[in-house]
Amino acid sequence: MNCEFMIASTPLPPCMPLPKAMLRLPVSNTAKVMYARLLDEILTRCCFTD
Repeated sequence: MNCEFMIASTPLPPCMPLPKAMLRLPVSNTAKVMYARLLDEILTRCCFTD
């Protein structure tokens, strides 16, 4: 099983979707970035597959 971990040098896309509601939640910034990455992946697969 291959696992990828986010580290300081992990490249991120120039922008990612993040709902405004996430900004007010008492979670870490890492959790917010991971949520945005997952949402971006879901939207990419959903909207850009043939």
